Amino acid sequence: MMGATETIAKWIVDTNYEDIPPDAIRVANESCFDLLGVILAGSQQPVGEIIQKYTSSQGAAPESTGLAGGFQSTQANAALANGTMGHALDFD
Repeated sequence: MMGATETIAKWIVDTNYEDIPPDAIRVANESCFDLLGVILAGSQQPVGEIIQKYTSSQGAAPESTGLAGGFQSTQANAALANGTMGHALDFD
């Protein structure tokens, strides 16, 4: 018997794009655009400005990009900044 992780991994490996229902693709696209919108809006908030300055100041290898402002940082710091800005206005 497979656990939850194995079941999900098998589904991902065995699923082709054409197998995904059009409504699921539409909702996924809308969710991505929504996330980008709230990240951009959150970047203009005080917490967004603070997290961008903090992550930009770390002087780490440019592995990933902050979606607002285009700064380069480590993967972890870019994820921190993008996630913080995405939740700054609490539009979940």
